[in-house]
Amino acid sequence: MIYFNGFGIAVGTADFTISLQRHGEVVATLSASYTVAKTFAASLTEAMRQFEHQTAHEIMTVQDINKALSKSK
Repeated sequence: MIYFNGFGIAVGTADFTISLQRHGEVVATLSASYTVAKTFAASLTEAMRQFEHQTAHEIMTVQDINKALSKSK
């Protein structure tokens, strides 16, 4: 099992490289073809949509949190 709370994405000529990070340190690196990466993204998006629907709660992104915190300053 790998826990991560951050990530980085690099786009190459043949695939995506995704670096999974925990507290800013890379803990795993994934390489995926464009087709698999897009299918994974669509599946993850659908799973999140279902979770938010079932819980009646929208999960905030890091960008949403940063925006909200910057308004309160």
